[in-house]
Amino acid sequence: PVFLQFMEAVWQLWRQFPENFEFSEDALKTIIHHLFSCYFGTFLCNSEKERQGLQIPYRSRTLWAVILADRNSYNSRYQDPQSSSSSVLIPKTGASIVFWSELYLRRQLCDYK
Repeated sequence: PVFLQFMEAVWQLWRQFPENFEFSEDALKTIIHHLFSCYFGTFLCNSEKERQGLQIPYRSRTLWAVILADRNSYNSRYQDPQSSSSSVLIPKTGASIVFWSELYLRRQLCDYK
């Protein structure tokens, strides 16, 4: 659940500052989908040490390789290379934090790659 909360926070930032991120909302939704799909070994176990001990990297595929192989599908169409990437993003809070309906109200998990 902590990683899901982290992804929610990243999405809230992405929604407010899409020009500052090189990935799309689809990338975030795909990562979250596969967090629970168990199709990839990327999110199995509680630590990298445990993953190595069980030889997960040698017995399963990694989600990152699949995403990088299809990088153009996950690139943001909003990214502005001229935007100041060295500045700190200061998000609006309160009413600016919204419910991520496209994730939490989706009908089927199959909607994502």
